[in-house]
Amino acid sequence: MMCEFFLRPVAGGAPRRLLAAGLVFGALSGLTLAQIPGAMAQAPSHDVVATVNGSPITEADVAFTAIDLADTLEQYSPEQRTRILMDLLINQKLMAAAAEKAGIAESKDFEQRMVLMRERTLRDFYFNEQVQKKISDADVRAAYDKLAAEIGAQDEVNARHILLKSKEEAEAVIKELKGGGDFAKLAAEKSIGPSKANGGELGFLGRGDVAEPFADAALSLEIGQISDPVETDFGWHVIQVSEKRKREAPSFEQVEGEIRQHEARRHFLALIDELKKDAKIEVMDAGKPAGSDAGKPAAGEEKK
Repeated sequence: MMCEFFLRPVAGGAPRRLLAAGLVFGALSGLTLAQIPGAMAQAPSHDVVATVNGSPITEADVAFTAIDLADTLEQYSPEQRTRILMDLLINQKLMAAAAEKAGIAESKDFEQRMVLMRERTLRDFYFNEQVQKKISDADVRAAYDKLAAEIGAQDEVNARHILLKSKEEAEAVIKELKGGGDFAKLAAEKSIGPSKANGGELGFLGRGDVAEPFADAALSLEIGQISDPVETDFGWHVIQVSEKRKREAPSFEQVEGEIRQHEARRHFLALIDELKKDAKIEVMDAGKPAGSDAGKPAAGEEKK
C-alpha cells in the first residue's frame, strides 16, 4: 500500500495542465506488461507541468509514472490520481536532489541499479518498436475472423447436477430420480457440491466451461433425461439438462484486447527466439558466483 506521505494533495491544487495528464492515466491504467510499451508510444508531450527548484516535471513524466503505478492507483478517481502522481514526482525530485548531495549517485549499488533500469527501459522501447507497432488493426481483425470461424456457434445447455462421493451413491440417487424423486430436493439433501443450496442448478454451460467428462455427458443428454454416473476429479455426478441453445462467438469488441495480447506474445516469442540464435548465454549454478566451477560438467562427464 502506498504510504500516506505520497497521498497528501499538492499545495494549492494541481495545475490546470495536469487535467490532461490525469486523463492520460485514465487511459493507461490497468495495462498488462505486454501493453505498457505500446502505451508509451501514446505518451503526452514533454511540456512542463511543474518545477522543483528549477528542475522540470513534464506531462511525459506523469504518464510514465502512471504506467508504473497503474495497479496501485486504479482505485482512485482521475482527479485523485493526478494529485497523487504530482505529489509523488515532487517528493521524488526533492529526495533525488538530496541523494545527489549525499553522494549516493557515486555508489556501486546505485551504478548497478542504473544499469538494470537502463536495460529495462531499452527493452520496453525495443518491444514497442519491434512488436507493438507491428500489430496492425487489420492483423487483429484477421485473427478474430479466423478464431470466430473456428469456434462458430457452439452448443450449450442449462444443467443441474448432484455431486456424490461414490458411483454407488450416484446409482442410488439415479434410481430414486427414475422412481419419481424430486431432483432439487435430492440435490439439497445428498449433494456434496456448493450448488446444493439452489437445487444443483449450474446455469448455462458449454464445452470448456467444466471438466471434459461432465461436458461430454451434459451436451449429449436430451432435455429432461437423467445421466448415468459421471466421474470427474470432484466426485461422481448425476446430471439433468432443462434447456439447449447455441452460444454465438464473442463479439470483436469483447475479445479485441485479449487478441492483441496474444498477438503481442506471439511476436515477442518469435523475436526472442531470433535474438537467441546468435547469442552466447551462460547461466551459473544457483549459489555459485561467476568464475567458480559453475557451468562446468560434473565429475566423470565431458561436454560434447
